[in-house]
Amino acid sequence: MYQILLLILVTKICTVAPVLYCYVCEDCPESNLSPLRRMRACPDDSHVSCIATLTTFAEYKTISRGCSRAPAVARRGRYNKHNGAICSQHTVNIMRATVCLCDRDTCNGPSLPPRE
Repeated sequence: MYQILLLILVTKICTVAPVLYCYVCEDCPESNLSPLRRMRACPDDSHVSCIATLTTFAEYKTISRGCSRAPAVARRGRYNKHNGAICSQHTVNIMRATVCLCDRDTCNGPSLPPRE
């Protein structure tokens, strides 16, 4: 009986999908992320990519990083590959956003999003 329980437990542990680790911050510093404070495990396996956004509004810039449920896959359109990430640019009036998605642990670090 003990062996069957052990076999079931090992099988369950091995089939659990690994959780992605991403840098997570709002209004992040541009280059220093202090990995121990800002790196986090994503909440669950539905978060399949890390995201980094650079938003520019007039002279104000902000960078955000976190976990995302959107896959890091490029389809037709304006997508650029940058260090393994898929980046897209969006403009609405005077607001511009660069959004980058990637699917490796901590891939949304200081090199993303690319600077203008």
